[in-house]
Amino acid sequence: MAHRGFEPLFQAWNGEWLDPSDVIHRIQEAFAEVGYWWVTSHVFRKTVGLVLDEADLPLSAIADHLGNTQKVADKHYRKRRVANDASADALERMFGDEPAE
Repeated sequence: MAHRGFEPLFQAWNGEWLDPSDVIHRIQEAFAEVGYWWVTSHVFRKTVGLVLDEADLPLSAIADHLGNTQKVADKHYRKRRVANDASADALERMFGDEPAE
């Protein structure tokens, strides 16, 4: 049965939508079957957060999409950035390394 024009990927026996926990279980079984037993729903969540971050979306958009506060999204789903390029370059020169490009 379609919901807002979408068909369920994993359907119950009667064609209805499955409970989200059942869907997660089926996805885990499918990944285990092909050797990706370590992939969890959190791996997908982390990947989505990183993809949105790399697309330079504002932190508020990332947090909204993931259903988190901006503080949580910043802490868990954004990659760390160099706070100040000049400071990073000076510290790299201290160890005799060339600054990163």
